[in-house]
Amino acid sequence: AVDYHLQRNLEDAERLGRPFGLLYIDIDHFKSINDIHGHAAGDAVLSATARTLAACLRSYDFLGRWGGEEFIAMLPGASEEALARVAERCRGMLEQTDCAVGGSVLRVTASIGATLATAADSTATVVERVDRALYESKRNGRNRVTLQQAAAISSPWSAAPASSPDPTGSSSPIAPAASRTTESPCEPPSSDPSCPETPQADP
Repeated sequence: AVDYHLQRNLEDAERLGRPFGLLYIDIDHFKSINDIHGHAAGDAVLSATARTLAACLRSYDFLGRWGGEEFIAMLPGASEEALARVAERCRGMLEQTDCAVGGSVLRVTASIGATLATAADSTATVVERVDRALYESKRNGRNRVTLQQAAAISSPWSAAPASSPDPTGSSSPIAPAASRTTESPCEPPSSDPSCPETPQADP
């Protein structure tokens, strides 16, 4: 389903001349959660993550799993500024999501790569770019957002310091906030009032 929606959004970008935002979200240290606390705990973390991410997206955005602990979100018509804002909202809300499993409280954080896909992109180029952004977030300490710019896009984030110089674009790190709150077992915190109605995550 992720591949289908990605291709459809690329076709719409070419037909309408309208870019779309792409978020690649990877739960930090998920293998350790499975290894130490068991797969039931891992499943609880995945479910809580999906609910939290869905609470940050619009009803017509797409959210799906892509790999074991990875999620893809697509935001039609998003600007880079809006994409960065939503990505940071996702990261911050995940940081505030705790799971109580077997007497332990598991803290959930995620590394996020973000980019805009344009009519000039193919599936391969946009996936490679957002994957590179995710790698930068993980390399720079996890629990952060990195926005990878396409070379053809002028962005208000272009003045930010680059995480990794690249001849085809630049990566702008968005530093995580320090605050955190504890919630009830495996429940996401209250959604941002500016978030519209929530979509369902694709299985």
